[in-house]
Amino acid sequence: MHKKQKLPSKPFSGIIKLMVAGILVFLVYIQVGVGIVDYIRMVHQDYSTQLILRPFLFNCIFSFAFFLLYVSQNKAIRWFSYCFTFATFSLFIIYQKLHGSGLDFNTGLGFEVNDANTILIEMQRSGAVDAAMSSYSYVICYGMLIALAYTMLIWLIVKLSGVRIGKYYTSLIPIVVLSILYIEFNHSKASIANFPVVVKVPFQFYAAATLPVYRGKRAPVTWHFNAQKQVNKLVFIVDESVRGDVLSINGFKIETTPYLQQIKSCIFNYGIATSSGNCSASSHIMLQTGIRPNQMHEMAIRLFKNPSIFQFAKHAGYKTIYIDGQTMGSLLQNYLRSSDFESIDKTIQIRSKYPNVTHPEIDFKISEEIIRLLKENTQEKLFIYVIKSGIHFPYEKSIIQVDPGIAKTFVEDKNSDDAVDQLRLNYYSSTKWNVDHFFNTLLPQIAQYNPIIIYTSDHGQVLREQGILATHCIVNNIVYQGIVPLIIFALGDSYTKFLSLAKNNFLNNYNKASHFNIFPTILLLFGYSEKDIAQYYEPSLFDKLNGKRIFYTGVAPGNPDYYETKVDNTTIQRNFPAAIKIPTSIVSEDKSSCVDLIKSH
Repeated sequence: MHKKQKLPSKPFSGIIKLMVAGILVFLVYIQVGVGIVDYIRMVHQDYSTQLILRPFLFNCIFSFAFFLLYVSQNKAIRWFSYCFTFATFSLFIIYQKLHGSGLDFNTGLGFEVNDANTILIEMQRSGAVDAAMSSYSYVICYGMLIALAYTMLIWLIVKLSGVRIGKYYTSLIPIVVLSILYIEFNHSKASIANFPVVVKVPFQFYAAATLPVYRGKRAPVTWHFNAQKQVNKLVFIVDESVRGDVLSINGFKIETTPYLQQIKSCIFNYGIATSSGNCSASSHIMLQTGIRPNQMHEMAIRLFKNPSIFQFAKHAGYKTIYIDGQTMGSLLQNYLRSSDFESIDKTIQIRSKYPNVTHPEIDFKISEEIIRLLKENTQEKLFIYVIKSGIHFPYEKSIIQVDPGIAKTFVEDKNSDDAVDQLRLNYYSSTKWNVDHFFNTLLPQIAQYNPIIIYTSDHGQVLREQGILATHCIVNNIVYQGIVPLIIFALGDSYTKFLSLAKNNFLNNYNKASHFNIFPTILLLFGYSEKDIAQYYEPSLFDKLNGKRIFYTGVAPGNPDYYETKVDNTTIQRNFPAAIKIPTSIVSEDKSSCVDLIKSH
């Protein structure tokens, strides 16, 4: 009986299948990360050879490394690789869908370390996950379905190729490639953004979590202060996601702030101001430390080493209070560290103190706390820093119901759809509730305590302009996310004091102020020397401002890749024509009439 003769093997057939399947997987990676058509378009543009070749080379290397995991003989390795691919694809696609990021080699192909840092910071915010799931459930489902489709396509490519590689190769080669990645990562973290999605997403998170920042103690305050120039009660209220141009006191066509309009002759409204950052964390840390725009390249040190606003307050003899309307328990946010609380005498977390409080009630509990603190500390100098709950998405959670007056006068944008109209209607209603009604509740109750209240918001808000689904923290220079209100309420005896400081430049500074002008203003009200302040900080609201402002996006302390958006008078005129009307006269000089006016409404 003859033995069955073995057919001659085809040594190159397996290699060819491997190469074809690998190329197809590489194309899938390109499609997910950039889009094949866009990738070809970018190659034909005037980019340098290095700019094109480097990402292409690393895309090839890491696509091949992950492809080897897909074709491993080890079933556990294969399925882990598919699950990992699905997870990274999902996160990347969802993030791009929300932020509408333009993808090109200059912007890091859509996911940079500041994007990862934004996600890490926002995930620490109390209720952030629930809010995201509620507001963007359809985007999340969309992203996961697309990611699943691409992952299944890779699985199908591997399945049809019939290729399987031994454990030795599928273990050794990825280790070698990861070693190359580690070397490249330490050489240039920015280049990681040009790698395939399955590589850059996890490594950008690693980069964000290990950003080099100063971790020591803050510098002490050694300045002298003049107690005769101090105000006794200063309340700094930072709202959440309030856009300056949607306040009717700033010219908005819908009456979102009728109470503020009625008392406008007795408040110092600086019109449309710009924030320092476009995310809560970056704005708060810059507001609290007074960093200057020309120092941003040193922010990894200055944001955590410069004396904080609480240190300056304590040094000047103030009792310091921190009211938080967002977090609860031991959760820290906005880059605050435990050491920062050494300069804070009392912390009040509204959601911890009132565990049954509903979202629309939080800011009004804050109002009650401010009233109580001023009443109980009439003989002490007080500095109160307030983080309002504000108008964080989803906006419908910030209101009890849509305001009937706003609904009646709401004019739909003919270029938008019903969902966009409803979103904006909820936002405008929330503005009236959480801004106008908040102050209508607070101000009449505290005028007798003579406080100065400085009011702004951490950042603005994108309300589907330019088709962008995300509301803020967008790297793109969308001006709406950096537009905030800035209003000073000087009540009782403090009115005359603030008026004397502000009146020379108040009219000039309308629509020209910025977050960067607030810190030095507060230091002046603490009684510190104007000469010392001018040496280390930006001009105050009492100085003549030129209106040339900057707000920053993509701010992650320790990361050099941040962006600046410039705002000047032309920007305001072009984007917010209803807000360009400058007041024709200074506010009222009659202190007593202002007290009566505020109390009567």
